[in-house]
Amino acid sequence: VYKRQYQRRVLGLLTLEENNPRRQLEGAALLRRCARMGLLDEARMKLDYVLAMTVPDFMERRLQTIVFKLGLAKSIHHARVLIRQRHIKVGKQMVNVPSFMVRVDSEKHINFSSTSPLGGGPPGRVKRKKLRSDDKKKSGKGNDDDEEEDEESGSWLIKKKKKKTKKKKKKKTKKKKKKKKLCVDT
Repeated sequence: VYKRQYQRRVLGLLTLEENNPRRQLEGAALLRRCARMGLLDEARMKLDYVLAMTVPDFMERRLQTIVFKLGLAKSIHHARVLIRQRHIKVGKQMVNVPSFMVRVDSEKHINFSSTSPLGGGPPGRVKRKKLRSDDKKKSGKGNDDDEEEDEESGSWLIKKKKKKTKKKKKKKTKKKKKKKKLCVDT
């Protein structure tokens, strides 16, 4: 889409005379935009080079390709999955669109999101499940190292456990009260 838009705009400008103010202003703006996006380098700053751009030139500037080339993903397909699952950010902005066109100055700010488990955020669903099962196994064996395990797995796990135990206690007390009522009524 971008290639056709740029080429149509350039073809319209090339039909104008070279000293036409519209051709000079819009042409310079178009060339600056292409340079900012990384489509043209400083040596190729002419409208003729915009016509010579190919689809691979645009594909190289996609977020999906750049995430793979930076080594954040194992393959192009893995990069797409990471982006769609909101693990990648550009600067401070979370981006979940693989076709996002990355500017040259934004390229150095591509990294894992702070909320992502890959970027140092809280553990994901599978990791949490594994931690819970490990805790159950260890508590079943009679180990009293629960506090150390909680510190390693994070404070969010402690809070979850406390909430669960409170809910269980409330349920037990409600059941006992119901039994007492039944016994007293009969």
